[in-house]
Amino acid sequence: VRQRMSLAQMVTRLRDASQRVGLSIADHEVRTSFMVSWNALDEWQRRVFQALAVFEGRSFTANALAGILGIELDTIEDRLAELKVRSLVNEHGVDRYQQHPLLADFALDQLYESESLFHSMAQWYEAFIRQLGPTQELPEADWENVMAGMRAAHLLKAWPLVLDYANLLEQLWLRQGRFTQARQGCGWAVDAAQHMANGEARTRYLLVWGKASVEQDEFEEALQVLNDAYTLALELEEDNYVVEIRHWLARVAFERGDYTLARRLLEENQQLCQTLNHQMGLAQTYYLLA
Repeated sequence: VRQRMSLAQMVTRLRDASQRVGLSIADHEVRTSFMVSWNALDEWQRRVFQALAVFEGRSFTANALAGILGIELDTIEDRLAELKVRSLVNEHGVDRYQQHPLLADFALDQLYESESLFHSMAQWYEAFIRQLGPTQELPEADWENVMAGMRAAHLLKAWPLVLDYANLLEQLWLRQGRFTQARQGCGWAVDAAQHMANGEARTRYLLVWGKASVEQDEFEEALQVLNDAYTLALELEEDNYVVEIRHWLARVAFERGDYTLARRLLEENQQLCQTLNHQMGLAQTYYLLA
């Protein structure tokens, strides 16, 4: 139909949410067809439909939507059932819902005060992982929304909330092998810490970022962030961080076959750990030396 449009032009338009919804193909405009359903909704149904924009086509629970909107769960479930009848949302699995990405684009088009709603979403998912506690695992189905909540907090420049996310997710990222998400989230956390002039937090999340990079054999990235963390730790005189960062720098050197550098870093660590009576650091140093 669009023979004069190159594939590159089509891709560019499809990457833009407003362009996706407005793209006319074979005289059929997506926005127009959705508008028919939109016009048939009452005020409550429209409010719930608009709020679905925060999920951007990801699956979600009715409980999450109720919390984000601050509305009773029974009311949300009733409105979702009505939207499902109109094919504006689908059931996904046992207790989840999901919207077609084009419908999510359209919902965002109708959302005029998106900032407050995305902030509510970010706050809700931070509270959600906080309730899990330190020993529970985050369910697979919720990871995308949790990371989207952290991303929203970063985009909204809600720096304390970004650091709250990082603090809650740090162990989960590493324990559940979510290294790609750890690298992404630590980037946001480092940015937040820099804006808040929080040197300790910046050092901490550069270190976690470095750990995740090492686990994925991204050694160049690991060296960059670990060296930044090392410089900060020395400036702040945070000896415990110095010990751990040296350990990971030594591990990178070991993995890359630079055993001379690895040995030098570990011997420096051995001396510092003995001075600090840092037993765990000393044990890790002996292990890598062996």
